[in-house]
Amino acid sequence: MKIIIWGHKLHTHTSSYVHYGFYKAFSFMGHEVYWVDDNDDVSPINFDDCLFLTEGQVDKKIPINPTSRYILHNCDTVKYEGVKKKLNIQYFHNSITAKDIPDDQHPTFIAKGDLTKINDYTFFDGGTLFQPWATDLLPHEIDLKNAHNETENRECVWIGTYGGWGSIFQNHLQIDPFFDECRANNISILRIDPWAAPVSPEENQKLINRAFLAPSIQGEWQVKHGYTPCRLMKNISYGHIGITNNSAANYLFDGQLVFDENIQALFYKVLEKKNDPNMIGEIKALMQEVKTKHTYINRAEMILSLI
Repeated sequence: MKIIIWGHKLHTHTSSYVHYGFYKAFSFMGHEVYWVDDNDDVSPINFDDCLFLTEGQVDKKIPINPTSRYILHNCDTVKYEGVKKKLNIQYFHNSITAKDIPDDQHPTFIAKGDLTKINDYTFFDGGTLFQPWATDLLPHEIDLKNAHNETENRECVWIGTYGGWGSIFQNHLQIDPFFDECRANNISILRIDPWAAPVSPEENQKLINRAFLAPSIQGEWQVKHGYTPCRLMKNISYGHIGITNNSAANYLFDGQLVFDENIQALFYKVLEKKNDPNMIGEIKALMQEVKTKHTYINRAEMILSLI
């Protein structure tokens, strides 16, 4: 199949990492894949009978071809009214589900209204597929031998969005207290803005794997809506323990993450976990979970099954 990712080039937008993941997955699955944007010369490409994947901020010049199918994320639906086969994709969040939390077990997510529950993190309403993003590693690239508990290099590594002052998506109010505890405990901080100072996916993996701490802390809005970030899945797949202040993310991993909504408490839970002799085994179990359920191969296969 010919697949056209009409999207954000790598490191130009947070969605570029989603497009990178799909590019890797579809390519590995044996499809003919093109990753282009509005500035590319696409005249040599035949757009008949293609599968397009795009995002609403970068689809200004996307061809509307009646023989092709479209995977749309946050796009203007009017533009695609004439397209016969299309599928909207959105990230999974608990606002679309009814959450039932029994006293003695981890919660289940139950579909609301017209939603069909495919699994605990995948729902479909007939037009929109809800599923989380994923790690950028392919299943065979997730090597359980890379599970690592760094004890000497006392560095906390954060690679990703930080700030958002005044926005509903801000996260610095949650990240800063963790950094404060790091400083108070003689743990240095390496904070990399992937847009200002891009690091390669390979370097990202190396830095996280060898980090003393690599948290996946989220802002109030994401926590409230149960948004499970790809950063968490990446960090785990790279061989690091999952660290989160998001209860929904912890639920999806069957309560096996280092979790606390209180940031200071979370920090000290992580320090305690690092002294647990079973930690490497727990990291491997989490890595296997991501390898099995949370790669872009999984996400691509789900999309293809519905389109």
